[in-house]
Amino acid sequence: MQRLFLFPTQEEAQALLKCWPDAPYRIIGVGLAEAAAGAVRAITECGAQSVVLCGVAGAMGEEIVVGQVVEVVEDRVAGLPERFSRIYTSEPKTNYQAVASLSVSHSEDGYLYSDIDSPYPLIEQMEGASVSAVAEQLGVEFLHLRAISNRVGDPFAMWEIGKACEALAEALTKL
Repeated sequence: MQRLFLFPTQEEAQALLKCWPDAPYRIIGVGLAEAAAGAVRAITECGAQSVVLCGVAGAMGEEIVVGQVVEVVEDRVAGLPERFSRIYTSEPKTNYQAVASLSVSHSEDGYLYSDIDSPYPLIEQMEGASVSAVAEQLGVEFLHLRAISNRVGDPFAMWEIGKACEALAEALTKL
């Protein structure tokens, strides 16, 4: 099965490429719209049957630590009215901690919607729900892994993006 790794930014892909220079990957862009368009383009151009969305995320609570790799098993677009909201779910496929995620348009928006009902710890990121929807529509197997770079609310200068990307690369080479 052709597996393709999708990253929002080149920076998030760099650590994997140091370990695995020939990794099948594409940069899809940051945010819901860019990620959806980039995912459609990447999947169709490469003929991928399986995609792994990879990147960094912010932790909403204390259950998850910076540098930890997690598997998103629930995702939703933050802020949509309930009647339009959809939860994208998947069974866990790895041994990484399962989490719920809010796909947000702005860092810290997760706090506005952190009262969601889920049995999983909560994170925020900016692309997951849209890429999940694309994979579903195209009939492609989907896995969503994130590495925690910060706690939601931390100033950007405190984010540990390098540490998170290294942890993510190590996890991806083991898939």
